[in-house]
Parts: sequence; structure tokens; C-alpha cells
Amino acid sequence: MKGYPFVSFVIPCYNSEILLPRLLKSIVDQDYPREKMEIIAADGGSSDSTLEILKKYKVVIVHNKKQFPEGFGMGKAQGIEKAKGEFVVVVDSDNELQGKDWLKQSLDPLLQCPDAFGAACIMQVRPTDTLINRYLSFIGTDPFAVYRSFEAKYAFGFLKRAQDFGNYYLYTIGDKEFLCTGGNCFIYRKKCLDLIGGYSYDVENVLSLVCKGWKRFVIPKYARTHHLSVLSFGAFLRKRINWSLNYSKGSRPHRLYSWLPQRPFEYVFIPLFIFSNLILVPQILVAFFMIIKKKDSAWIWHPLASFAITVLYVLLGLRSLFFRTFTSL
Repeated sequence: MKGYPFVSFVIPCYNSEILLPRLLKSIVDQDYPREKMEIIAADGGSSDSTLEILKKYKVVIVHNKKQFPEGFGMGKAQGIEKAKGEFVVVVDSDNELQGKDWLKQSLDPLLQCPDAFGAACIMQVRPTDTLINRYLSFIGTDPFAVYRSFEAKYAFGFLKRAQDFGNYYLYTIGDKEFLCTGGNCFIYRKKCLDLIGGYSYDVENVLSLVCKGWKRFVIPKYARTHHLSVLSFGAFLRKRINWSLNYSKGSRPHRLYSWLPQRPFEYVFIPLFIFSNLILVPQILVAFFMIIKKKDSAWIWHPLASFAITVLYVLLGLRSLFFRTFTSL
């Protein structure tokens, strides 16, 4: 890699004393000039030793009073407002960068592709993790979003728009493609975030950039993150419920990104997809196929996770519809 651009790491955190140290250590251990890096944490009012850990690593701390990591004026947005870097790494506190050359491996494709707005990070699947965490490392944190999420498309081999350039892929987002990416561990060009008025939501950022003509991002092959998302299925459900409630509370009018059907085929595909999740059998077949393909029994969680999340989102959708109808009377 030629040159060392200044990089800002932005970490939203709240009572993160258990996992935060391994992330911070993986950042400061990078084979990269320390004077070319800064770490900013948006803390939601931690009551454990999180603040002491941040101070130990000389992290710049901003106070995220509303505790939400995403949304205008929330944790990630506050941290990025303080960022001085040409590139901003937005990374959740339950991650660990894999390898001391992670940053170099991630930045090199961006320096080669000046028209790419960012770099997505593939998740590392560890054999020692729980089955549910391995499954989520393959598919992403939301099994319902498999037809739109970068992680799931990568796992299933559906990244048809990706061009292979040796040590990275270059992906061009279609004009009407609603792709889920931009979160967990993602590098943005700071000027791109400035162009869209700052950080809002992961998926919203990407769609806003596509509307501004920034349609490409890179996928480094050898820069991975270990995401210790959950240890149990119950924890997975609680996390998705909290995310859904926070997402709805932080909603704003005229949001660009919509989970409703957008392209003609989705009007047929999404109802069939929901139906297949609810009757389980099709997703059981998918699970067996992926167990064989990936040689990992973690995919056994796929039918149950797809069913549970579909039921959750249907119930939340009905709840939202009820309250909108009730308040309009």
C-alpha cells in the first residue's frame, strides 16, 4: 500500500467492558502508523468499566445521551462528526479485527478504486464459536434480510455483480437494488458521508450514496472481522427485538430505504419468501444444502431463525399498523 491516509475508528458502545478491550487491542496492534489513526467512542452512559477502558487506550469519548447507535444525531453520527480521517471505520464494540494487516488490506482496494465509497468486511467464522454465532457470521445478523444483505449474498454465492481483482472484489450496486450493508464493520470515505449530510442508518447511508452516484464498494478478501454477536438463540431474539424497536423509534419521515417490495419481482418473491419461512420446509432444505456446501452444522439454525424473525417482524408490522390506524381516528 502506497502512503498512509489518516483513519478514524468510530465505535458505538454501552456497558461494553467484556468485549471492548479485544477490539481496541486489535486496532492499536495494527501494522499502521499510530499518528495516522484516531479512535472515537460514542458512549451511551456506561455504568461498568467501559469509560476506564476507553481512557486507558486514549480514546476520544463523545456522550451519546439517547443511547441509540444509529439515526441522525445518534452515536455513530456523533462520532463521525468528530472524525478527522480521510476514511472512517465504523465498527461495533463486539468485533475484533483479524490480523495486524487488517487496515492495510482494507484500505489498499479503496486507494486503487477512487470511485468506491467504502469497504465491506467479511465476517470470520470460528469453529470454536457457538452454532448460532457461526450461523450469524455466515448470514449476517438478520436472517430475514437474506435476499438483500451483502453477507447472505456472499455466503450463498449470489454476488453476481462482483468483479474479482485478486485480493478484493469490486461490487456495483444496481440502480434499483436495495442492498443491506454499511454496518457492523465498514469503512467509508469521509467525503461521501459529508456528501449525504452525515451518518443516519447503515442501509440508509448506502442508498443515499447510490442516489448521489456513488454505486461501488470494495470487499477485501483477506481483511476479516470476528463478530461475537450472541452466545444463545434467546440472546439473538432479544437483540433483534431491541434493534427493531430502536429502529422504529429513531425513524424519520421520508426515509429512502424501505423494506416493502421495490422491484416487480419482489412483489411476488417477498410473499413467497415469508410463506416459505413460516412453513419451514423450504428453509430446512436450504439448511441441509448449506451444511454440505460450507461443511458447517451451524446452518441447522437457519429454519428456526428464519421462522422466528419472520413471525417477529409480522407482529411488529401489525402493531405498527394498529397504532397508525388508532392515532389517525
